[in-house]
Amino acid sequence: MNRLRSLCLGLVVVAACGTNPPGSLGKEPGTNGSPDSKQKYRGVGLVLGKGGSEPELCLGAVSLSLPPQCSGPPIEGWDWEAVSGEESAVGVTSGSYEVTGFYDGERFTLVKAGPPPDPPDDANPIQSGCPEPEGGWEVPRPDLISESHRQRAIRVARREPDFSGAWVDYIGEASEFTPDENIILNLAFTADVDSDEVEIRELYGGPLCVTRYEHTLDRLRHIQNELTGPVGQDLGLEVLGAGVPEDRNVVELEVIVIDAATQHEIDERYGATTVTIRPALEPVP
Repeated sequence: MNRLRSLCLGLVVVAACGTNPPGSLGKEPGTNGSPDSKQKYRGVGLVLGKGGSEPELCLGAVSLSLPPQCSGPPIEGWDWEAVSGEESAVGVTSGSYEVTGFYDGERFTLVKAGPPPDPPDDANPIQSGCPEPEGGWEVPRPDLISESHRQRAIRVARREPDFSGAWVDYIGEASEFTPDENIILNLAFTADVDSDEVEIRELYGGPLCVTRYEHTLDRLRHIQNELTGPVGQDLGLEVLGAGVPEDRNVVELEVIVIDAATQHEIDERYGATTVTIRPALEPVP
């Protein structure tokens, strides 16, 4: 993400990474979020070995220290002699790999390991919620387009009960030196966007997009807290992290595994497009 965009808004809310106990309601393995020990999975993670202990497969957050720090399930059958690309420091050996094997909720049993694939391009780049107006973006008040004016407009918008999100996009290529008149302030609400736009226009005079979204930010954060808390535990989810990207109006959830039944249950509870779930381990034949 461009540093200016990040500094201006700092909008993504990330849950503390952790693992919820799978099957907390005594549900059968392979249902309601719990992994199926007979299913083969593939994923990319950091394998970390400390001294003579059994290596761990880290699928969530990794502290990029030297050596790196992370935690995950033990990976059974790992052989450093059979792979390449590892690094060692202070008694810790680690490396990123694509792994295939079986996961039972406690241990990953390796079948095959190889180098990680190239990271995919961002499929969801941050962009304005409005098309470019005919004649281009307007700057009706050049005296009200500084970063302080944008931040004030955002603070006022966040006080609205129907507030959904705030972010910035750029006219042309973004850089550290993008002029204020080329920064598009985007604000989203769920109700009367026309009156909201009138109020914001009194505070901000640069390029502006005011758009309507389905969910308020408070609602999405409530869903995030449920899925990283009691609801996620009841579903047997092993949550690695979660966030609410304000430009997308969704909850993004990272888990170790997810099955179709659990995905359906979450969709039924919150709406089919409300929660985007990314499993670290994908089932393979």
